[in-house]
Order: sequence, then structure tokens, then C-alpha cells
Amino acid sequence: MGHNKPHRTTRHPIVEQQHLIEERGLQVFENITRMPVYYEAFALPHLVIGLNHQGYVRAEYDMQPVEFHPHDISVVYPGHIVMATESSKDYRATLVVISQGFLNELRYRTIRRYQLEYLRHASFRLNDWQYDSIVHSIQLLKTISELDTPLRLEMLAKQVDVFSQLVDLYRFGDAEMSSPQNKNEQLFHLFYDNIVAHYQEAHEVKFYADKLCLSPKYFANLIKQTTGISASTWIAKYIIIQARAMMRQKQMNIQQISEQLGFSEQSSFTRYFKQHTGITPSKYKAML
Repeated sequence: MGHNKPHRTTRHPIVEQQHLIEERGLQVFENITRMPVYYEAFALPHLVIGLNHQGYVRAEYDMQPVEFHPHDISVVYPGHIVMATESSKDYRATLVVISQGFLNELRYRTIRRYQLEYLRHASFRLNDWQYDSIVHSIQLLKTISELDTPLRLEMLAKQVDVFSQLVDLYRFGDAEMSSPQNKNEQLFHLFYDNIVAHYQEAHEVKFYADKLCLSPKYFANLIKQTTGISASTWIAKYIIIQARAMMRQKQMNIQQISEQLGFSEQSSFTRYFKQHTGITPSKYKAML
């Protein structure tokens, strides 16, 4: 069948239309044939619901291997780490992208209520009838999102509510899910949310342990035991992802990026970046 491995600097509709996503609250992207970046981790600031029509994508989601196949639907939360490694040449998907701002304003409870379940397993398979109904629901979302009326956001919020309930129904059935949570999993997701919120100011494990009222040693052991990855690696991974994203956009110099990421000096950022990537920021920027 063959597969695509596009150059990492290739622009993607989600990247090109960031301002529209923020301005409009929700955008539907049809006929998507590739992921934003290949062989490099990225973290989008939006909620992304993807419907795979054909072909496949292989990726890592929060450092765990995943695959998306025809009729799979996936829910990826803002700030979570994705790294695409391969897609088939016939890959085609539709993406529903909801801005963080609009997500905060929505009154529905469904996708947020089941967040832990979607974080455990980002995607699931639809049967033919479910797939067709989701396609129609997304088309209605797209139609409403493109309206030019003061009622657009209110109508959009109602349709997102219906759409998200439909997705949850197809995944979980009619049973009311209680989402039983392992305590360690709860703590990890709180830790991750804190990284997303504070990575620009805090780079040390102790800061995040203090946030959860735990000793740094106990906290570090808990994260390693729960995820197989150290707390310091989670923090560094996220900071490096954001640094690379800023450099790819080419709107900021290294000094500005260093300041944005909370480093007291550019030299400190340079050492940190090289420690975790093997190259300096200047060399990375030159490769783009």
C-alpha cells in the first residue's frame, strides 16, 4: 500500500488556521491526508476529534503506541502529546477542532465526564451505521460553524452537545459510566494538567509534587510506577515540544523562546535543549 513520511516543515491546515480556530471556536477540516508533524512530537492547544475514513496512521499518544484505522474515531485532549510516525498513502480523515476558549464556555458534560476513559484509549471503532450517523452529525457541525449570525455560537454549543453525547453513546452504550479511577492514574492526570498549565514557569519535579501535596521522592516513584516514564522526563518532553513548536513557527528568536519558556538566561535554555535533544537550539532552527 505504501506510506507517507512528509517533511516535518510541511504546513498543515490546523497550523495554517490557528487564528480561525481561536476566533470561530470550532473548525471542521475535511479531507485531511496527513498529520501536522511526522517523527516529532507536538501538542495542540485544542480538543481534536478525528474520524478516520480510510487508510491508517501509526503514532504515539502520550508516549504510548497507537494506530488509527478506517471508521476509528479518536478524542485527543488539549495539550496532550502526539507523535505521528507513519500514514498510508490513502489516509483520509475529518477533524473537528474545538478551541480551548470555546471548550471552557461549553455547557455539556459528556466528553469531559469521560476524559479519563478517552485518555486511557483515545480511539474506538464505529460500526457502519454509527459511522454514517457521525458523518452526518459532523456535516451539521460544519454547516453551523460557517453561519454568519449572532446565534451561531449558541447553535454550535447545542450541536456539540448532541455530537459529543452521540460519540459517548457509541463508545459506552446506554450504561451510565462511573469512570472508576485508580488513585495513581488520577494523580498522574493532575500532574499532566499541571505541566500544561505551568511548563513556562516550572521545570522541576518538586514544584509539581508540591502542587499535589506529595514529597518529591514519593511523587517521582509514583509517576514512574504508573506510567513507566519518570516525572522529569514528562516535564522535559513537554518543554522541548513547545520549544520546537515555537522554532518551527519562526516568529520568535531563541532569546525570546528562552524567556517564553521561563529560563533565566538563553545559555540555560541552550544547555537544557541540548541535554534533551543532543543538538543546540541554533542547530535545530537551522535544520528547519
